[in-house]
Amino acid sequence: MANSQNKTRAELDSALEEMIATSDAGQLTVFATLMRRIMSSRDPDIASAILVMLDDPVIDSILGIAGKLDEEGRDQLLFFAEDLFREAQPPVQPTRKWG
Repeated sequence: MANSQNKTRAELDSALEEMIATSDAGQLTVFATLMRRIMSSRDPDIASAILVMLDDPVIDSILGIAGKLDEEGRDQLLFFAEDLFREAQPPVQPTRKWG
């Protein structure tokens, strides 16, 4: 839906109905959670940032994998990603020298 601003409400409703009809339960769970968060924020920049992020094929693949996992599997995926992130961070250097 890259050109969603140019579509009518009926076209958007139809596209959404088609997406829902062709998605499995895991994908719909992720989609519903994402939509609840976007709608509750009421910040259009958040939705735009998510759309930009989804244009990244790696992030899109990760979300696809997460959507097919059960809750325990998603937890394990998160723990693994957090460990990778921590390992990638440079060591913290002291800001003040004593002496």
